[in-house]
Amino acid sequence: MGGFGNFTVLGFFNIILDTLIFVFIAFLIVGIIGYLFKNLSLLTLHQQIPNIQDQDTTHFYLNTEGKQHVNNQVFECVVTSYNMTFEPKIIIVNKGSKVKLTFRNDEDVINNFVIEGMNVSTDILEPKTEQTIEFVAELRGEYNTRSTKSFVKSRSGKFIVQ
Repeated sequence: MGGFGNFTVLGFFNIILDTLIFVFIAFLIVGIIGYLFKNLSLLTLHQQIPNIQDQDTTHFYLNTEGKQHVNNQVFECVVTSYNMTFEPKIIIVNKGSKVKLTFRNDEDVINNFVIEGMNVSTDILEPKTEQTIEFVAELRGEYNTRSTKSFVKSRSGKFIVQ
């Protein structure tokens, strides 16, 4: 009754339920592994950041490979937006540094660069243009950088004042 040989409707629903539970658990495991890898890579990158106060030079910025750039006068750096990301992702300066930051929009859409909490922002730039802004990094802290014209999480980073 209600079945086809040894196959019943209840058995069919049990198979579907078991499959859904398996898929849910698989997605949960993949999500946890992805989260751990992301945080471990951020931890590794954080360990590569030098303590600027222990250095005899004045200014640094790091790209994603940890390459240091030094300038003892005015801290100059170029942030480029391309392929839905910012490069470098992390910029580190000393408190009180005069910063000259050039933002290059190499995207095919309008874009800008904002340091949240510091009241620092470029204008909204047309594709394939750039703008240079200057400011003083007055307060120590770790500030998020992002584009207000994008909800893409990869188009974000950190501006650290030590």
